[in-house]
Amino acid sequence: PYEVIMNVLGNLFYFTPLGYIFSMVLSDKNTKIRVVVNFLFPIVCFTLLEFSQYFFHMGYCEFDDMMMNSVGFWFGNLLYYISNLITFKISKGTVKRFWN
Repeated sequence: PYEVIMNVLGNLFYFTPLGYIFSMVLSDKNTKIRVVVNFLFPIVCFTLLEFSQYFFHMGYCEFDDMMMNSVGFWFGNLLYYISNLITFKISKGTVKRFWN
């Protein structure tokens, strides 16, 4: 049970910072571009990552790893928007973004 929990949490939180950074970098872009990149990038990227593990025989190609990595990426996106919302509420509308 310990290994299963660590595997799930590791896959979930390993890519959370990447999602946060992507949201921060794409914050000035068009809404459609942000949505497409933030939705499609993790699916394509982590699918290629898992298939490369299969192709090069350096690990296991598992669907649950791909999904947990994508969910971790999207969790980072969510954290970015929550941090901006909290910053906006605390500053009473004077500051719109937490980082930039």
